[in-house]
Amino acid sequence: MSDVNMRRALAALPTVGRRLAQARTAGLFITIAVLCAVFTALNGVFLSVSNVLTIGRNASEIGIIAIGMTIVMIVGEVDLSVGALYGLGGISAGLVAIHTGSVVLAILTPFAVGICAGVVNGVLVGYTGLNSFMVTLASMNVILGISLALTGGQYVDLLAGGLSQSVIGPLTFPGSGHIFGISTELLFYALLTVLGIAFLRLTVLGYHLFAVGSNPSAARVTGIHVAKTKIIAFVISGVLAAVVGLLALGFVGSIDPVAGSGTEFSVFAAAIIGGASLSGGRGSLLGALLGSLILAIVDDGLILAGVASTYQSLFIGLVIILAIGLDRWSNSGRRNVAR
Repeated sequence: MSDVNMRRALAALPTVGRRLAQARTAGLFITIAVLCAVFTALNGVFLSVSNVLTIGRNASEIGIIAIGMTIVMIVGEVDLSVGALYGLGGISAGLVAIHTGSVVLAILTPFAVGICAGVVNGVLVGYTGLNSFMVTLASMNVILGISLALTGGQYVDLLAGGLSQSVIGPLTFPGSGHIFGISTELLFYALLTVLGIAFLRLTVLGYHLFAVGSNPSAARVTGIHVAKTKIIAFVISGVLAAVVGLLALGFVGSIDPVAGSGTEFSVFAAAIIGGASLSGGRGSLLGALLGSLILAIVDDGLILAGVASTYQSLFIGLVIILAIGLDRWSNSGRRNVAR
C-alpha cells in the first residue's frame, strides 16, 4: 500500500476513537488542575517553583520509559522488562565509565543493551507468536539476574569507582546537574516527547505501528511487515528504558542493581492513564506525559501532606483497574458504532 493510501485508510477509522482520545486528554488536564488545587490547599509549598521542578524531574524517568511502553502498546503488546532494563542500563554505563574512563563508551553502552533486549523480546513475540506478557516477564528476570551478577548486588558508584568529579557534569554526563535551574533529565524528557509525537504522527513507520495494532491481518495484507514492526517497537522501548538508567546514574552518581524493580507498573499506569489501549491501535504520548505527571503529582502531594508515600502503590493499582475498565468500555463503544 502506498503512503497516500495508508494515510487515507487510517483517516477513515471511526471518528469516535479520536473523540474519545480528545475527551481523555481534556479529562487528564482537568484532573491535574484539581489535584494541584487540592494539594496546594493542603500545603502552600506545593506550587512553588522548586517543587514544580521537582515534580517534573520525578515524572521524567517514568515518562521517558512510558514513551516506549506506549509505542509497544500501540502495536498490541506489553513490555514488562523495562524496569529491569532501567537498572541494567545504569549499571552497564557505570561499570564501563569506571573501567574505561570513557564517557562516550558509557553513553553508548545502554543503547547497545536496550537494542539487544528489544530485539530478543521482539523476535520472540513477533516471529514465534509468544505472548508478550510472558516473554517480557521472563526477560525481566533474566535481565535482573544479569545486573545482580555483574555487581554482586552492590551499588555502582561513579566517584567511589575513581571517576573524576569534573567528568560528572550537566554538559558531559547525561542526567547530571541542571541547566538554567532545570534538571537535565526533565529537559531530555521534553525533547524525547516532542520527537516521539512527531515520529508517531509524521512518519510512515508511525502509521505502520498504529495499523499493526489496529488490525495485524489487514496490515499484513497491505504489505506491512508485522513482525519487524513489533521488533522496532520493542527496541524503542528497550533503548528508552536503558537510557533512563543512564540518566538516573548521572543524576545521583550511583545506582542500585535493583533500582528499576517495580518501575514497570508505574510506567504501565502512566501509559494507560494516557489512553494507550490493551487491545492495540491507540496511544498518545501527550497522554502518557500527562499520566506520568499525575502519578508524580500524587506522590509529591501525599508526601507534603504528611501521608505515607506507600499509598502511591494503592493509587497506582486503583488507577490501573479503572483505566482497564475505561479501555474496555471505550472499545465496546467503538465496536457498537462500527456496527
